[in-house]
Amino acid sequence: MPNPHRCLFWLILSIGLAAFIPQASATLNDTGITTCSNATQNGLPCPVAGFPGQDAEYGTNGFDFTKLDANGNALPASASNHVCVRDNVTGLTWEVKTNDGGLRDMNKTYTWDNAPSYATAVNASGLCGFHDWRMPNPKELVGIVDYSVSYPSINSANFPNTPSSAFWSSASLASVSSFAWHVDFYYGNVSSNDRSDGDGVRLVRGGQALVSLSSNADGTVTDNSTGLMWAQCSEGQSGTGCAGSATGMTWAGALTAARNSRLGGYSDWRLPNAKELQSIVDYSVYSPSINSANFPNTPSSVFWSSSSSAGDSGGAWYVGFDDGYVYLLLPQ
Repeated sequence: MPNPHRCLFWLILSIGLAAFIPQASATLNDTGITTCSNATQNGLPCPVAGFPGQDAEYGTNGFDFTKLDANGNALPASASNHVCVRDNVTGLTWEVKTNDGGLRDMNKTYTWDNAPSYATAVNASGLCGFHDWRMPNPKELVGIVDYSVSYPSINSANFPNTPSSAFWSSASLASVSSFAWHVDFYYGNVSSNDRSDGDGVRLVRGGQALVSLSSNADGTVTDNSTGLMWAQCSEGQSGTGCAGSATGMTWAGALTAARNSRLGGYSDWRLPNAKELQSIVDYSVYSPSINSANFPNTPSSVFWSSSSSAGDSGGAWYVGFDDGYVYLLLPQ
């Protein structure tokens, strides 16, 4: 595969992932993180000794949005009267919230079961000239999180009137059907909430990307939908079926082990950023929440990403593969 994007699979207190890529996936948004961290400080210039291959050292470190008017026409980046936003990386179009007490007001909340009625109302209005608005899945919603900022964790110039609170996704929790997934734009956490509680809703339109995995014959798996190559086994496991126990390590240890890996004969492995790591979560299953045919014997545990905290010194993001949540660990 020419110029593959590689990410190793390893554990946080038990696993994580690794690869060494000069750029991010063409279909996944970057996290927005532009600085590096050590075990006690964030906001440091890259690279940081002992903490190699961090998020900010790869990818675009930014986003590519186009503002749209009420008819779906493109506006200049300086516009402040936009109604929708097109994500030029993913191809998705998002609604922009208002602060006027109307249908799309930023303070309105819905139970998960009533949220589709909001989509119906917005479609009837023909927002930005479209009638195919829907609730986003957890991965799509995380796509617009900007992990370089907090309160809210989003680009406020493109997404004004965003409260630092949670927004529903379209996915219910596989392990507990009375709960559903939401993304909290206070920090960017992905967690679940009782479907009867009230959360915000931000609608999206456009096709949903499907994960397309291919197992290679060298201990790696390629995601054809993102171009990322993954280690098939967690660190400490090996062979057909990924036998053995996963190895626990610190964030610095996971970053370093990824840098030193030569799996499959490749030398450019790194830890994945938080969005890349979440991209291989399978929210339809749990314990583990991953495609077990391609990633056999994956522990239902938490895995390090290369993404450090924007607001808390010594913190880094991880993904839990028991259900698929995304959280910040403090301290490392």
